[in-house]
Amino acid sequence: MTQKYFKQTCIKTACAAILTTVASISMMGDALAQEEWAIQLKVFPKCTNCHTSQPGNGDTVKPAAKAAYDNGGVIPGLQNFLKNSAGNAKPVLLPIDNQWNVQVGEVPLTIPLIVKDKEADSFIMQLTNAASATAPKGYSFSKPYTVASSNLPAIDFKWKPVTAQKNKNYPVTFQAKETTSTGTTQVSNTVKANIFVWAARPVSAKYVIEQFIVSSAKWSANKLAVTGRVVFKKTASTAARAAALKTLRLNIKSNLGIVVASVLLKPNATGAWASTFALTGTKVPCLVKAEYEKLNAARVVNSAPTATCVK
Repeated sequence: MTQKYFKQTCIKTACAAILTTVASISMMGDALAQEEWAIQLKVFPKCTNCHTSQPGNGDTVKPAAKAAYDNGGVIPGLQNFLKNSAGNAKPVLLPIDNQWNVQVGEVPLTIPLIVKDKEADSFIMQLTNAASATAPKGYSFSKPYTVASSNLPAIDFKWKPVTAQKNKNYPVTFQAKETTSTGTTQVSNTVKANIFVWAARPVSAKYVIEQFIVSSAKWSANKLAVTGRVVFKKTASTAARAAALKTLRLNIKSNLGIVVASVLLKPNATGAWASTFALTGTKVPCLVKAEYEKLNAARVVNSAPTATCVK
């Protein structure tokens, strides 16, 4: 191939890289770029100035990076080339909640880690602080899957702590790592969270709640708003569930166990609940603790006044 037919109207960032490659694929034969090829390769209209034209004479003929062998598997290779010539974008790991609770002997913790990537490259997930003494031991990652609501790929962090890990806080730092078709490696941003492990609750056949979750806690204008969710055991009867809801009282405690508010919760059909308490800056806890049927959850109160909140 020759480069003399390329006009100065080339988009330099994309076309300059293609010019470099033109010579290396010269043995594959000349090719003329057309608009439908750009659309098929999902680069339209980035290279329109250089790489779309009908065959003609003189400088109206514009050689393109697409080789002449339409049936030889060239298009996938060109897709990979175009990705890297324009700069393969790093994957983006979406934010996660920064606070998680898990209880020994109960439902294992699952943290969905969702990734956005322009080129949809395959990836793996890694715990970047896995070698740290404070990182959790015994965790695993699920196989990649697609989140139905967003159609984005994800991998779950899964962990079932043991008794030796109770009453401890574990910081975690996640990062997605992809390998492009050219063998180069791209790593995403990092996301961080803290996991608190609660001791196992006493065994009882009377329990009907499988999970008791505090999703958020925020203090504003002398009011503490707390939200959460309860998950019933699948074996719990309708009567047992109704009885539990009659006594589902949320006691808001500080980190040292001081009760600052108490209310009877009224979850909706999906188990979600929300409560708001009137609390001044000297009464709002820095961290709320909640318990039901010996299931525990805790959450730092957003916007709590650090100087006066109840420790």
